[in-house]
Amino acid sequence: MAQAKQSSKSAEKRKKKKWVSIHSPKSFGSAELGESYVNTPQELIGRNIRVNLASIMKVKNSNVRIKFVAKEVKEDHVITEAESYEILSNQVNRIVKKGKTKIDDSRVLTTKDEIKCTIKTIIITRNRIKGGLSAILKNEAIKFIESEVKSKTFEKLFEEVIMYNFQKALKDHLKKISPIQIIEIKYFGK
Repeated sequence: MAQAKQSSKSAEKRKKKKWVSIHSPKSFGSAELGESYVNTPQELIGRNIRVNLASIMKVKNSNVRIKFVAKEVKEDHVITEAESYEILSNQVNRIVKKGKTKIDDSRVLTTKDEIKCTIKTIIITRNRIKGGLSAILKNEAIKFIESEVKSKTFEKLFEEVIMYNFQKALKDHLKKISPIQIIEIKYFGK
């Protein structure tokens, strides 16, 4: 008899759970990121969701992972906020070639809307360059990145990094000093 009561209680718990849809913010077209089986949608608030960028946007590069955080519940689904952009480590290893100079940098900066963010860049030159020119390139990149981050909101910067506008602008700025093969943002996020 006690066992029958216990099984009916567990059946009731299972009935209360339901599938809740998780959506990206409007800047990503409110795409569905997935579903979760929970009692209430409020349980998802604060959870992290990592998604491949190619699965939610029409981009060729499938080596980028976007991290979203569930922020609010609207009707029967959860809306997320973009938290970070990251290139997979195997892609970084693939772009670094022999006979090139690699310049790495990592900064914690504050955006226009007072959000602290981390930005990690990698600059690959077309040819091997000497230490003095490498230092000049790194200093110019730092100046450019700091001015861009201070003048824009986090959401605007995130959009520019995803659309590669930020990387193109930095490359155009630095190619006057030395020929640049590629500039990548390895990580950008809160």
